[in-house]
Amino acid sequence: MKTLAVLVTAAALTTLAGPAQAASAAPRKPARIVLATALPVTSARVVVGVGTTGVATGSRVTVIDDGRVIGRSRVTAGKAIVPISSKVQGSRVTVVVAGQRRIITVRTDAAALAASPWSVVNKKVSAGSSTPPRLTTSGNLRLQPSAAGAYEKMAKTAARQGTSLWVASSYRSAARQKSLYTAYVARDGRKAADTYSARPGHSEHQTGLAVDVAGSSCTLSGCFADTAAGRFVKSDAYKYGFVVRYPKGADATTGYRYEPWHLRYVGPWLAGYLHSVGSPTLERAFALPAAPDYPN
Repeated sequence: MKTLAVLVTAAALTTLAGPAQAASAAPRKPARIVLATALPVTSARVVVGVGTTGVATGSRVTVIDDGRVIGRSRVTAGKAIVPISSKVQGSRVTVVVAGQRRIITVRTDAAALAASPWSVVNKKVSAGSSTPPRLTTSGNLRLQPSAAGAYEKMAKTAARQGTSLWVASSYRSAARQKSLYTAYVARDGRKAADTYSARPGHSEHQTGLAVDVAGSSCTLSGCFADTAAGRFVKSDAYKYGFVVRYPKGADATTGYRYEPWHLRYVGPWLAGYLHSVGSPTLERAFALPAAPDYPN
């Protein structure tokens, strides 16, 4: 199925300042779109990311295709994400916020979804047999280059603060996932295995954007949250573009029990936005259906 990749015009559009303010008042900061980008998250869904300055929280963001509104959202802390369908009518969509406009050119690209740092893989959305376009390997770490670089920076920062992070698992092929899942089913049964292990083709590790981290005293267990490494990840991982993908209490949405060690790279812009709005899952942020179970 075709997906969308987005080419973004480089220049931000601005408006002139409003009426002159009294001498004692601070000058009004003009509304400005400083970022307008879009990435496919599934074969049927694209998410437009909008960054602004001088725009009040609560301001409406609208995405228009061929004169038709195809998505709406509101600004929070200078940012907004707008889910839209991948089945746009034309090749150009327009982002509108606070009187400002930014045009995004859309083109078909079959590799876009595999390369997208916002791509979603869960129990309802399969990665199929796809593989990441590129992987960077450093010791046990094997991730897409942007994710690998971000992880190494995060680990170095943690080390300077006296906290050790090490990689328990990163990229896994569909074949490797099949081997692990089969072993878990043999040991615990399918129902139990499905709460903590993905079926082949449904693992985030296959994207090359997920990493399981560990500290010095707890590995791949809930106790990780109470270690120095777990506390660092909870408070600082978003600064490097990572989110805890399976948060506590979100089983009915993600389909997996709490995994404080499982980090998913989405990039600093989106990770910062999700942290600021307190959105716990990608499914909720992207207005995707919950994925507690497999279709069959």
